[in-house]
Amino acid sequence: MQRVLTSVGLWIISPLIYASDLMPSETEIRDALQQEIDGRLERMDALAAQCKNLNNNQNPMAAMMCLMSGGGALTSQTFQARVNSVDIDECIAADTGAAYCRYSADTTMKGSGFAGQIADFGNAFSGGWTYSSFVRHSNTWHLQKTYDSCSWGNGKINCRWTERR
Repeated sequence: MQRVLTSVGLWIISPLIYASDLMPSETEIRDALQQEIDGRLERMDALAAQCKNLNNNQNPMAAMMCLMSGGGALTSQTFQARVNSVDIDECIAADTGAAYCRYSADTTMKGSGFAGQIADFGNAFSGGWTYSSFVRHSNTWHLQKTYDSCSWGNGKINCRWTERR
């Protein structure tokens, strides 16, 4: 299902205030993306941990969580992903405090076994432009949402995304 976000109250930012608190730098976007990847890998570790106790507790939820981690094959030990650098094409600050950016990220993924196959697939499609919104909490920028596409102008930001289920 495709969704559309329309935000009014676009702040037009001159290049002179680019380094201010209104928009993230390339380094801050790289760090926010890496934080998101690391958080997802931690969640995979938690799912994979359920595989260790399957014989002891016979819990059907634990079995399902184990399967979601590829039977324990997808963990932060078997799959690594690094964001090497980010190239910002454009960022726009909204009056909501979010920054909407069009950027490309150079990433490296590697792994062993099944995770290595996923990494090879991911590396083949690395690059290209990505649209995301970022918000600042406690002096750190965080990825808010990634979009299929965004456009801005005439005081509005319009972003489209597909709901993942």
